[in-house]
Amino acid sequence: MSEERVMLGEDEVDGKLTPGKEVHTFKQAAGGVLLGCCVLRSKLLAMAKKNGAELAGEQAEAMKHGVVIWDDDRTPVFCATV
Repeated sequence: MSEERVMLGEDEVDGKLTPGKEVHTFKQAAGGVLLGCCVLRSKLLAMAKKNGAELAGEQAEAMKHGVVIWDDDRTPVFCATV
């Protein structure tokens, strides 16, 4: 069974991200390694507006990173959520 993609607007993304100036994120690098770092909330919101955002799947949601924002190179960035 495939999951239906749920796209999010900038305000919806802002409401789902963890509070604070920076938000923990992770993305998959070459070789399947997950890289995590904190990114400015303002940068994430700008990326969401420019490139789009959506709800993450079950695995990312279980890791408390329930929003996916697409990076400029179309790489999914998983963002910490409340």
